[in-house]
Amino acid sequence: MTPPMGPINATSSGETYCWEVRADGAVAGGSRCATMTIYKLEFIVERACVERFPRPIRAATINDVTVFPTYGRKTWKGTVYGMLSFSKLTEDFPVTPSGGLRLCLTLDTSSGSCTAPAELCYGDTCVYSLYDQGFTCCPVSQVPYS
Repeated sequence: MTPPMGPINATSSGETYCWEVRADGAVAGGSRCATMTIYKLEFIVERACVERFPRPIRAATINDVTVFPTYGRKTWKGTVYGMLSFSKLTEDFPVTPSGGLRLCLTLDTSSGSCTAPAELCYGDTCVYSLYDQGFTCCPVSQVPYS
C-alpha cells in the first residue's frame, strides 16, 4: 500500500473528512497484501464515540458509493478500544480500483464531541487495518490528523 493521504477536510463547513489508500506492490516491497482486494477497513476510535448516540458519523462513502459503518469494541491487554468498520467492500468493489479507495466521513458536528478526526480517532493518529476476504492480510497503518 502507498502511504495514506488525509484526512482532507473536504467541505467548507468542516464536517466531511476524506482519506485515500492505494495498493502499490512496488511501495510495499512486493508483499502480496500490497495488491490485495480490500474486503474490510477498520479504524481504532475513541470508545466514547462508539458508545455515543446519535452516532458521530452522519454519512460515509467510499469512491462516492454510500457505505454504512458498524461500531464495536475490542479489548486488548485490558484496554477497551472503539472500532469503526466498513465490511463487505468487495460487494461494491470486487477488485480494489487502481486509483485506490477514498473514504469520506461526514461527522455530526452538533454534539460537541467526536466532531473531527482528532476527536474520533484513538491516539495521536488515525490507526486503521485493511483485510482481504480471508482475513489473511492485515496491514496496519496510520494517517496523521492533518
